[in-house]
This record gives sequence, structure tokens and C-alpha cells, in this order.
Amino acid sequence: MRETISDIIHDLRPSILFPAISIGFILGLLLVILEISFAAMIFSGELSHLAARGVGLTLAGAFIACIVTSLFSPFKSCISLPQDAPVAIFSGVAALMAAGMSMTAEGMFITIVAALILTTLTTAVFLLLVAWFKLVHFFRYIPYPVIGGFLAGTGWILSHGSLEVMTGGRVNLFGPESLFSHSLLALWLPGAFLAFVLFFILRRFSHFLILPLALILGLVAFHLTLYLSDISLEEARKAGFLFEIFSTGRLWPIFSWSDFSEVNWNIVFTHIPILMTIPLITLIGLMLNMSGVELASKKEISMEDEITANGVSNALISFAGSPPAYSSLSLSMLGFKTGSYSRIVGLAAALVLLMTIIWGGVLISIFPKAVLGGFLLLLGLFFLWDWVIETWSKMTLADYLIVLTILGVIAWQGFFQGVVLGILLSVILFVVRFSHVPIMEKFNTGFDLQSPRIRPLPHKKILLRQGHRINIFELSGYLFFGSVNSLVSIILGKVEKIKLSDNVFVIIDMGKISGIDVSAVSAFVRMVNKLSAQGVTVIFTAAPTEFLIQLRHHLGQNEEEYFQYFSRVEMGHEWVEDRILNEQLRLFEKHDKHGQNRLFDEVADELLEKLEELEHLEVNLQSLKDYSTELHLNKNDTLLAPGQNIDGFFWMKQGKVMEVAGLDEREIFLAEYSPGDVINPTGVFDKKSSDTLFKAGTNCDILFFSLEKIREMEKQRPDLAARMYSLLLKRFIT
Repeated sequence: MRETISDIIHDLRPSILFPAISIGFILGLLLVILEISFAAMIFSGELSHLAARGVGLTLAGAFIACIVTSLFSPFKSCISLPQDAPVAIFSGVAALMAAGMSMTAEGMFITIVAALILTTLTTAVFLLLVAWFKLVHFFRYIPYPVIGGFLAGTGWILSHGSLEVMTGGRVNLFGPESLFSHSLLALWLPGAFLAFVLFFILRRFSHFLILPLALILGLVAFHLTLYLSDISLEEARKAGFLFEIFSTGRLWPIFSWSDFSEVNWNIVFTHIPILMTIPLITLIGLMLNMSGVELASKKEISMEDEITANGVSNALISFAGSPPAYSSLSLSMLGFKTGSYSRIVGLAAALVLLMTIIWGGVLISIFPKAVLGGFLLLLGLFFLWDWVIETWSKMTLADYLIVLTILGVIAWQGFFQGVVLGILLSVILFVVRFSHVPIMEKFNTGFDLQSPRIRPLPHKKILLRQGHRINIFELSGYLFFGSVNSLVSIILGKVEKIKLSDNVFVIIDMGKISGIDVSAVSAFVRMVNKLSAQGVTVIFTAAPTEFLIQLRHHLGQNEEEYFQYFSRVEMGHEWVEDRILNEQLRLFEKHDKHGQNRLFDEVADELLEKLEELEHLEVNLQSLKDYSTELHLNKNDTLLAPGQNIDGFFWMKQGKVMEVAGLDEREIFLAEYSPGDVINPTGVFDKKSSDTLFKAGTNCDILFFSLEKIREMEKQRPDLAARMYSLLLKRFIT
């Protein structure tokens, strides 16, 4: 509250105060007109004789809501009022209630009021709960083109509505001959001229006196024209230039709490299911409007604070018998667009509402429709220019077409239809675009990548020869039916290029995906079925449990032979290699002894090179021995435990060390280190903590080079240090 008072005091400067009061005055008159029409909508048909009393309900609600949001909304020029969407739903309920009641006029009126109080109070509780439990994010994100189309549609509705205000009736813009008749032209042309002049002036200049002077000059020019033309106010009113006087007395209070003894509660409770849809409609309308305000003003708004302010205002106006209220996009932006971004705007509008409640319609009866409609058209022009003209260069063609489509549907059918269609088009466009986002991060074959398991050299040779049979697809991101369909096409295309006389294995690694849509399962099912018919085995690794359940459910008998799954890609890769090795070794033994001999001949040379390399390494390690610590481990002894700090690196001399990770109380094999291999090579530079377990697979001899000894070697024997770094570098290049 202290911040609010500070804002108001700050805005008492003439450069802000005068424009804010003038815009607030205009908004107040607009609010009066809107709330009169809303009261007429609720109390129509059989209830039309109660409409005059209903005006007091809607005006009181607008007055309270306007004050509360002006003081507490994060957006300073925010204007809140009972709105058309809740009123439209309630008016249908009111008509049903009237048809089911055989009561006095007073009983009918107070029953409608009771239903309004119940509905608005429930709306207040709902909004406050959404803000309290921070559920806003469920409703927060609306596609940018939808908001753009909504804002452009708002500009159209404001422009169309301004003509209806000025002409006093329904206007068919698709039949312009009616607009250009002599009787109507005189009603709307002066206001349109005022709007266009102000539009071009405000796009070039932003002086705070422009709007107040335009308001005063418009009012003086109108009445001066009437005086010079010898036309009375009553004659001007009959001709449609002024608003009708709807009341000359006090409009509040219009009921007392003792009147509630006549409420027909059975009728009210019968229609509770329909009435309870209004809180949700109010929240969606509020979120849509404030998202539009946020985008149009380029100001970030705290939606929790905005919903809280509207929740409090609805709690207060419920006791006035008002329909639910929420912040308006178009009216809130009028102050901002015209340079009057101040809380004084809403307070001035509330003052006009209060004067109308106390003195009736005297104030609005002397104000020309052309000036009021002209200011409304001015705001419509701002919206249309920003979101139809300037947006052209800020959006892709597809997004811009969505904006134009929403605008067209809003103009043709209405807001709801336009926004719903826009959301559907945005979803379709999103699916199309997202389906082209690559979800395959890497693709490797057995030629490029081997499992971390250390194998004998002959086995390595076999796996390299058979590398074309192993295809590893590493996925990332979110998987849904569009992107998965593209992935399936890629996988099937790659498999088709492989010689299918051999058994082929496809490994799909899901370790990096962020989520998977259930609809994507069907695409994988079709893929597995198609590949299994060709003898291809599919292995899923690190897949979500729910995905595997769905996959097993759909695949049935195919699961056993052509579908496998593992918790880690290394395990799946190792399983495939074992299958290929067993198959090839059996083939050598039974049918291809000559091929087996040829394989070992090829390997012999490489084995000799390996032995020579290890011999050379052993000589060099011997020269470095003085700066290392020699460790001896028996089989299954622990070299490094998870979380253990390492301040150096280990160089294998003899034996094997296994690196394993614990997963679901099982040890998962990660890598194997043999003579000549280095464990933790980055320990040359800095300390680190081990993430996994290193344990001896056999009896081992290992040299440990600590950081302290490495630094000592660099100082005392730089030649040895250079040799050590050379050996390390050679190990990782080869």
C-alpha cells in the first residue's frame, strides 16, 4: 500500500495528472455505457422490467472493482469491470430461473441477486486459491500468435464498437452503404476524424496536454455547433448525437439484507452446475487479457498479484450483487497507449461511476457520442497498427497468417471462436515445426564405437568386421508422435542400406530424453514390428518405465525374440557384441577353419606391436619410478571408492582394473583398464572426486603419481616431466 500511495503522489505532477484525469473521465463514461448494457443483458425478456434496478448492481460492481485494481494491480493503468463473458453465461441462467419462478417482482429480483452474489463470491475464492497455491503456470502460457491475433481482434472490436457508440445501434461493416447514408455519416464522421487526427499526432508527439485539450475542444466544438445551429440538447439527443437520460436519481442501494428472506434458494441451487463454470471463464478471460497487456505494453506483470487483486475485488463486489469482474485489455491499455500510465486513471474512472450512481445519468447525457466513440476508435487504431501493420516484419509468415486468421474470425464470428481457432492453428503449427526438430543427437555404428568392455584383440577384429550390423541411435529432447515418426523413417532408411542377410541390431538410447508422449509409443511399435519382420533386433536402453510397459503391452510375442531393453546403453551394446562374437566363433569352429586361421595371422602382427609398445612403456615407467608410489592390489581389492578424492593419476603396470557403477543394488560394468592404461588422466592438473568404483579384476601392480610428486618432478627433472607428458599424450592420440 505504501508503494501505491507513493505512485499516486508521484503522479500528481501536471504532466501526468491532467492526461490521467482526462483519460479516466473518458473511461468512466465508457464504463457507464458498458455496465448499463450488461444490466440490460442480465435482466432481459421476462426480467426486463427489473433492468433499471439491475443498472445499480453492475455500476456498483464496476466502481468497486475499478478502485481495487487501480490501487493494487501491478499494471498501474489497469481497469477492471464486470465483463461480457460472465454476464453472457449468467444472463442465460437468469432467463432459465425466470421461467421457473412464479413469484413477485421483488422475489424474482432478489433471487437473481442471490445467484449473482453466490457466483461472484465463488469466483473470488477460486481466483484467490489459484494465486495462493501458485497454479497460474497451468494457465499462463498462450502462444504468441494467438495473443497477437487476440490483440488485433481487440482493435477490430474497439473500432467496430466505436461506430456503434457513435451511431447508437448495430453497424454492419460488410454493408458500408448503410454507414455512408446522410443520417449516419453525420453521427460517426466527426468522431472518426478526431480519432485519426489524434492517432497521427500521438505517433509523432507525446505532450501531456494533447488528450485533455482534445477532450475539451471536442466538447466545446460540439456544443458551440449546436448553439450556432440553434439546435437544442433534446433535439440533438433525438437525432442521436447525445446519450439518452436513463435515470436522474440515486442508483444505490437497491436492496437490503432483509430482502433475502424472499430468495427462492431451490431455483438458485438447481442452476449451480452452470454457474460454477463462470469462475473458470473469468480466470481464462483474465489471463488472456493480462497476457495481451503484458505483450502490448512490453512490461512483465506478476500474474499472482494480478489474480489476487481481482480475487479481492470480486470478494467485495459480490456483496453489491454484481456479476464477476476482471481486468480489461482494451480499457487498461488506453491510459498506457496515450501516455497516461498512472493509477489516477482508474481512480478518475471510478469517480465518474460514483457520480453516476449518486446523480444518475445526468453527466453522460451532455457528453457527445462522437467524442467518446472517437477515443474508443483511437485505441482500436493503435491495436490494429501494432498487430496488423508493424507485426508483419516481426513474425514468420505462418505466424502472421495465424494472426490474420484470428482477426478475421473474431470480426466474423466473435472473440471465443477466434481465440479457439488460433490455439488450434498454433498447436498444429507447433506440431509441424517440432516434428522437424532433430531428436537424434548421435548415430554410430560398430565401426565408430565399441562397448567399454576390454576384449581380446581377435574379438576386437571380429567386431570391427561386423561393425555394420550394430547401429546406435542416441536420442535427446522430448519425444512425441511427430518427431518420432521422422526418427522412425531415418532408422528404417539406414537399416535398408545394410546387408540384411546378416542379423542386424538397432540400439535406441533414451538416456538423454526429457520426456516421451504416450502417442509416440505407437510409432515405435510399428517400427519394431516392421524391423522384426526383416530379422532386425531392436534394443532400447535407459527407456522410461511407463514407455516400456506400453511397448511390451503392444508388442506381445515379438518381445522375446526381437525386442530387448537395458538400463544403460553400455549394457545393451555389450549384449549385442556378445551375440555377434558367439555367432562368429561358432561359425569359425564349424564351417570356416581357414577364416579362423587367417584372423589369428592378422592379429599376430598387432599383438607383437602391442608387446613392443608395452615393453617400451615399462622402460619409461621405470625411469619415472622415483616420483611415484607403487601399489599392489589383490583381486577384488578397491583402488578408488565412489566419492573418494584423487590428487593425481594411476598408471597400470600389470593386471586389470574394473570401473563399475552401482545401479538398483547391482554393479554395472563401465570400463576395463589393462597394462599401459591411465586412470584419471586429468589428475595431472587438479584434484577431483571419483564418481564410480574402481576395483582390481586380477592381481595388479599400479604406479600412482601424486600432484605433489608431479610438481616436484617438474622442478627437479623437467626432462622426465616432459617425457611423462609425452607418454600420456601418445596414449590418448593412439
